[in-house]
Amino acid sequence: MTTTNTFVAAAQYDDWLGTAAADNADGNSDLAHLLQQKGLYDPDKELLVAAEMYVAENNAGRLGGSTISAYVVEGNRFDDVAPVLADQDPIPVRRISLELPLQEMVALFKRFSVSLTWRGLDLVGRRYQHDD
Repeated sequence: MTTTNTFVAAAQYDDWLGTAAADNADGNSDLAHLLQQKGLYDPDKELLVAAEMYVAENNAGRLGGSTISAYVVEGNRFDDVAPVLADQDPIPVRRISLELPLQEMVALFKRFSVSLTWRGLDLVGRRYQHDD
């Protein structure tokens, strides 16, 4: 079955919306290496182009499961893949999903930052000042 989605974070009610940024982990502890070690990804034939992280419903202070989905495309060089992806809509990807504990999921990145703002206030990307 083929499904078309968009690379935008979403939750059931989207009370909080925002942006995320991450630095790739050093050495062999990043997402690409994890997928390769599990035999799910061949960097000689594919390029990892996107990832989504999802934490299931929090129930009475206990976290549900957490999943990371990796999206790969055919081709193994950024310079070859980028122009092809620029001309395609939708982008043909292969999704690889893994259930991982939240700590292991975040540890696939060297640094990880999420900024969330309350929906409807249009604060994403706005400057602010604060006193410490």
